[in-house]
Amino acid sequence: MSSAVPTAEHNASHRATDSKRAFVAFTVAILAWATDYKSDGGAGSAAAFQAILLVAYLTMLLSIAITAIRARTGIGTVWVLLLAVIVFMVDAAIIGLSFERDPYAIFVNLIPPFVYASTCAVTYVTLLIASDRIALILTTLRVACLSFAIGHLGVVMATKGIDISHSRFEVFSGAVTPSLALIAVALIKRISRLDVLIVVFNLAITLLSVTRTLFVVLAAQLVSVFVARPSSLFKSNAIKGMMLVVVLGGGLAAVDFAAGTGLIERWTDRLTVGVRLGADPTALTRAAEVHFMLEEFRSSTDTLAFGNGLGARIYMTGPDAARAAQLVGWGSVKVYDIGYGHESYASILFVAGLLGGGPLLLMQVLNCLQAIGMIRKAQAANSFDQDEAAHLALWGALIVIGIFTYGLLGGVIGDRSTCVWYGIGTGILYWAREHQKVAARLSVHQPRVQALAG
Repeated sequence: MSSAVPTAEHNASHRATDSKRAFVAFTVAILAWATDYKSDGGAGSAAAFQAILLVAYLTMLLSIAITAIRARTGIGTVWVLLLAVIVFMVDAAIIGLSFERDPYAIFVNLIPPFVYASTCAVTYVTLLIASDRIALILTTLRVACLSFAIGHLGVVMATKGIDISHSRFEVFSGAVTPSLALIAVALIKRISRLDVLIVVFNLAITLLSVTRTLFVVLAAQLVSVFVARPSSLFKSNAIKGMMLVVVLGGGLAAVDFAAGTGLIERWTDRLTVGVRLGADPTALTRAAEVHFMLEEFRSSTDTLAFGNGLGARIYMTGPDAARAAQLVGWGSVKVYDIGYGHESYASILFVAGLLGGGPLLLMQVLNCLQAIGMIRKAQAANSFDQDEAAHLALWGALIVIGIFTYGLLGGVIGDRSTCVWYGIGTGILYWAREHQKVAARLSVHQPRVQALAG
């Protein structure tokens, strides 16, 4: 009997060590991407810097994998998503290489989906191994969210500079959508001062970007809370959360008027462009790009099944392209993207077809639906044994919903920073679903144990 005591202490020591190692490696892995950016200086102009980030990330992945093996921690049902991403990557790469496209362009476009899948897995595994550090992990993700926004803005200022009168989407990082998700979290739970700081900073970036899609994303996140549990609309937290949105929005507008930056005027012009011109040029060009991708996807049996591969050029075609050219000139229409377009789901089918991209597309739709279900469960008092766990579950679910919505109107699968946060949100979602099941089982068995003890 005495030998069991040191064994228990030894196991506890190992668990504590594994928890610390996983947490540290996870933190470094996520923060490694905080200063990532896309260069405008031509293919490979920032390759050395991006290679350093990738190596640091891969090193931390290896560390977490070794820790997970030592702790005998698996990846649960995350393997289904990993398999879908692997199929997508293999299909898209093989088809791209078969057409003798630029290998560097193919490699670069493989990194974002790899980051998405691997970040999902390491987030899930870290939350399992470091289950005693949920509050600390939540704080770390808050800091990372702010670091991504500040880091990206700093890189843009250093490399290009920021002209407030013409700034657009180049100013925001992949952390903007997770930051907006905190506003929706505030409808259900009390948020911290750090959360408020994150929201204010990223709302300012959102206004600076003059990107309407982000407000569609925020609307989807807010609506999902009430769709998941309509009764939450009448709770005090929801009222406080909506007041927070109004106060923050009004405050930023007041700062804009006082500073004379003209952002409100730019937003007014942006929102009324369709009325003034008779159509929205941005919407037309996006629709024209989707038209091209879907036409190419349906062009043959091979492209329908396997897609056009990575490295393919994506043009703007169809009646919307002609209409856009009438409004803004052919110079804005006769351009092309390489790899992925500005609509994520059409891009997946264009690149990898039904067999290569269909499973990934299906998983992302399923994860979005699961996220709505998780919001409902997270609002139940007995779903989680810690307030931090419920907060993390809500945030992860809302990140998934937000980025899924963004994919309907913008590019996701080709942006590394966005894929990092998509992976984090999805990993949290998978962990929260497992955590909720465990908590539910414990709540069922606890009365029985108490009855037997009595």
